[in-house]
Amino acid sequence: MKAMIIKEFRELARDRRTVALLIALPIVLLTVFGYAANFTVETTKALLIGPAAAEVRAELSDNAKATEDFDLDLRTQDLTEEEILTILKEGDYSTVIRAESGDDSTPLVARTHMWTDGTQLFAAQAASAAWMNVVSEDVKTRITDIRARIDEARTRGENTQRELESMQESLSSLRSALSGLEQAAAAASSGAASPEQALSSLDALATLGPLPELSTIEKTPSPEIPDMSTIDLNALDSKQAITVAFNPDLTTSWVMIPGLIGLILTFVGTIVTAIGLVREREAGTLEQLAVMPLSPASIILGKIVPYLFLALLDAGLITALGVLIFNVPFRGSWWVFSLLSFVFVFVVLGFGILISSVSETTGQAIQMSMMVMMPQILLSGFIFPLDSMAVGVRGIGYCLPLTWFFKAAIGIFLKDATLSQILLPLAILCGFALVVFGAATARMAKSLRSGGASR
Repeated sequence: MKAMIIKEFRELARDRRTVALLIALPIVLLTVFGYAANFTVETTKALLIGPAAAEVRAELSDNAKATEDFDLDLRTQDLTEEEILTILKEGDYSTVIRAESGDDSTPLVARTHMWTDGTQLFAAQAASAAWMNVVSEDVKTRITDIRARIDEARTRGENTQRELESMQESLSSLRSALSGLEQAAAAASSGAASPEQALSSLDALATLGPLPELSTIEKTPSPEIPDMSTIDLNALDSKQAITVAFNPDLTTSWVMIPGLIGLILTFVGTIVTAIGLVREREAGTLEQLAVMPLSPASIILGKIVPYLFLALLDAGLITALGVLIFNVPFRGSWWVFSLLSFVFVFVVLGFGILISSVSETTGQAIQMSMMVMMPQILLSGFIFPLDSMAVGVRGIGYCLPLTWFFKAAIGIFLKDATLSQILLPLAILCGFALVVFGAATARMAKSLRSGGASR
């Protein structure tokens, strides 16, 4: 048994690919995906538009929630809702905020409105929550100010009440003294009292002191009663303050199905193609291609045509099932989506050919296919939003074909994106196809020259 264990260690040491898969791959996956596995979108890039955009931006600069959660770009022109949706379709901004008035006496929620792209689930949720925090903070500030003004008015009222009570006491004392004086004067005139008694009543009147100044009360401004009608708590309803475009209910399946189509095409195109060609090498039939009067590119195209039709059939079937079973809307053009799928299938088939040309066994082909697929699953934005990833990891995500297929497919499904609007992802996928097929053709030519061996 000891000899067998030693033998297995020696064979494992000779298999460099397996050793790399067991040791290096976990370290790479932990490092890369540790920075990618984040659902939280920290900052939302938003466009602030409208005639009062400058005033509202200055106001938001004093709002801690706004400065923390939003990266605002300014455009002072007013746009229609259709133009706003076009901006969201183009993808430069995931959120647009329209400022309709710069009157800061009115709560922010009553003079602004936000549109956010519902096809970006986590970004839309983060933007909606952040904006509701902003307008809630604004309302809280106004309520605090109103409470302060009410307290000030109450204090003024209490001071005025005390002054009036003091005046009432002085007037009561004056009334009593005058009444005594009248009685003394009447008694003196009738001879019932001496003049000295009347003078003593005057002395009592003199001890009252000066009367209160009425002018001091008149100069005190009347308490200002705050206008509570400016704060409408019903306006804090997110459905009134925010419009979620393209996916109003933020339904997960509407976003997942286009991504699943790309993921399934990646699986079929990469793994099945790689395994099929490696099996030919293992059976020795690939060596027969070396003597055929065909170029390596012709051989590759001839080998992948069946897989191409199979993958396109899968794409059509999955799309139809997604629309029918999960009620995912398909708002775009079938022809544009078919063109996108065709180019993407070419890319993943190219990866399959490239993997098969460097793999000696079926096991190696499966291992390398998984190494190609795993980053595309986690770094394409299909599961974790790209905006929440670290900058370096996000750069890796933009170098993956599934990232661009996902962007274009979700645009066609939910945004009714036209060919011109997905031209950038389509051009990048075409570039991927040329590079991958060029590398696969060169590698296959080398393999055919060596009689079908992978090395």
